[in-house]
Amino acid sequence: MGLTELDSANSDGTASSRTSSSRSSSTARGGTTETPSRPSSSSSAGSSSDSSSGVSTEDATPSPAPHERQSRPRATGPNTQRTLSGEDAHGTTSFETVPDLRVLGQLHDTYIVAEADDGLVLVDQHAADERINYERLREQFDGETTTQALAEPVEVALTAEEAELFGTYEDALARLGFLADRVDDRTVEVRTVPSVVAESADPAVLREVLAEMVTGEDAAERTVEAIADELLADMACYPSITGNTSLTDGSVVDLLGALDDCENPWACPHGRPVLVHIDSDEVEARFERDYPGHSGRRE
Repeated sequence: MGLTELDSANSDGTASSRTSSSRSSSTARGGTTETPSRPSSSSSAGSSSDSSSGVSTEDATPSPAPHERQSRPRATGPNTQRTLSGEDAHGTTSFETVPDLRVLGQLHDTYIVAEADDGLVLVDQHAADERINYERLREQFDGETTTQALAEPVEVALTAEEAELFGTYEDALARLGFLADRVDDRTVEVRTVPSVVAESADPAVLREVLAEMVTGEDAAERTVEAIADELLADMACYPSITGNTSLTDGSVVDLLGALDDCENPWACPHGRPVLVHIDSDEVEARFERDYPGHSGRRE
């Protein structure tokens, strides 16, 4: 059985026609019309019969001519592709940046599987949504930095090293939207957080920001903007669709549409690929369709 059912309506019609043809040669059950019974050779004057077999040649039904025989129609051109359940398969959705895609489904509820003009495309749904959320956060942050006051200030306990870093980077933290006051040598009270991460970040994320400011070989040269960019990349991860999540047809198309609107739809903010394209040549090579002598054979 193939992966899709082609032109299933014609197939059903053929089966139905064959059924009605066979019924017409027998007595209708429960109906008002009966097929006339075959006259016997003894009661039908003028009828001819085969003396050796006793079969009336007058009543024998001739076989249909070859050109009249009913046969299953052959597919002679493009057909509507259908799923195994008989429903129409997805149509192709056009995009501006990413390839035009016809969604086939999900793999392990983690990767979107789609057909492109040249091969197969796999989309990591988490990486795609992470890229979408990152660019949304980046756009908000590039404007005027806004903060959201916490309903109640949150005290964050720091290590001795973190407490020392807080004193050094307190002004930089304020530029990012973290307003905090020192309560004692090892505790700070966070009053506001950046609006762009208010819904997805815990105030204790301030500790991660402090760590970003001093880790890495280029820590001393890193700007607040660079640190903010890494913070936004981390924050984009929290609300993003995760793997092992079943998506509806509509949500898949919406996700791909939002990805197509991104400045860089090819990688998540951490650098992982969003799309993997397996072109037709690679697919055919994997199935060894280019073996010697295959050219000209039936595909």
